[in-house]
Amino acid sequence: SLMAVTSARDSSDTESDTHFTSSNEDRITTETVPMLTPNNVISLPKGQAFALIEGGQLYKIRLPLPKGDDGLPKDLEAIATEMKSSYSTQTPVDWYKAQDSGWYNTGLWGGTQ
Repeated sequence: SLMAVTSARDSSDTESDTHFTSSNEDRITTETVPMLTPNNVISLPKGQAFALIEGGQLYKIRLPLPKGDDGLPKDLEAIATEMKSSYSTQTPVDWYKAQDSGWYNTGLWGGTQ
């Protein structure tokens, strides 16, 4: 928090040319508060989450939700197999749109070509 402080003092020395002095200060105080409260987490809409990424930076992320169950991979191994078969070290910027096969292009994840 930031607090602006202004003060003025008069001088009791009648022989001095200084009749009063004043000062202005900005005081900054810090306090430790939680980055997230339980209410922040439980009030998230479906498909949103908080993630600690890049060395502990807190991000709020949104995940695409499937439109239905048709064509979705059955398990994590099926996803990995599909990714491995379509992976190339020299890909265009829109690599995920370039493949003709795969569960992404079925339209179930809201992706368009």
